Amino acid sequence: MLYIGEELGKGGCAVDIAVDPIEGTRMTAMGQSNAIAVLAAGEKGAFLQAPDMYMETCCWPGCGGSY
Repeated sequence: MLYIGEELGKGGCAVDIAVDPIEGTRMTAMGQSNAIAVLAAGEKGAFLQAPDMYMETCCWPGCGGSY
């Protein structure tokens, strides 16, 4: 995982990237199968600088749609 402001490379075009191992962090790091990671890239300064946060998920029986 990269931290905010971490610099990579030796010059060239400046871009912002965001990367996150969504499922199977260890498997992603080891290059193993059955892991999911996402990557986004944009021009320097294109990403919203939002604070880190965690959310709670609440589920109640009978409130969901039928699939």
